[in-house]
Amino acid sequence: MNRILIILIFCIAIYSCNNASPNKVIDKVFQSTVKKIEIDLSCPSQNSNKGVSKLDSKVEALYNLENNYAQVEEGKFKLHESSLLSGLKRLIENKNRIDDTVEYVLVENFDSSISNLNFSFIKGRKNLGNKLYARARIEEYIFTSESCAVKFIDNINKYVYNENVWFDLNKSPSSIYQEENRVYFVISGGWYMKPFYDEIVNQFKSVQISKN
Repeated sequence: MNRILIILIFCIAIYSCNNASPNKVIDKVFQSTVKKIEIDLSCPSQNSNKGVSKLDSKVEALYNLENNYAQVEEGKFKLHESSLLSGLKRLIENKNRIDDTVEYVLVENFDSSISNLNFSFIKGRKNLGNKLYARARIEEYIFTSESCAVKFIDNINKYVYNENVWFDLNKSPSSIYQEENRVYFVISGGWYMKPFYDEIVNQFKSVQISKN
């Protein structure tokens, strides 16, 4: 009886090992096929240049557009409140969910190269119907050097440029561009802004302000 029991336990142990091993092998194979891509926006702070905000002056140029925009709110914001980075994180999560062979990781160690964060919320005075007004949020990222601003936007554009998913996630037209040591992110209030959005960005970009 004891002999039969020992044989039975031995058989169960062998069966368990044989069934567990393939799963472990599959897990190891899967882990080895996942390619990890780091989105590194970091940049060593090269100088102590705090930079001067150009946001208010550039927003003023929007007042005379067809929708007669006015600045209804402005101020500073924290990096974790950034609409740009929030959208980028959603894009990364979406990419990781769609393709499980690649894992995108945002390296969030770039805050030391940003000296100032400013925003402006603009709203048109023209009623578009149903109490709907044109509106947009503009974020200004001031970097300690122009090279850091260039690296930041180049790396973001590498993953955002021509991404339909990016626009779907943000649910509105948006634009990112760099000017000297500043990066601007302009995001509109929704897809109803499509007919007016380009005029905001083009007018905003056209304002050239001398360096300080």
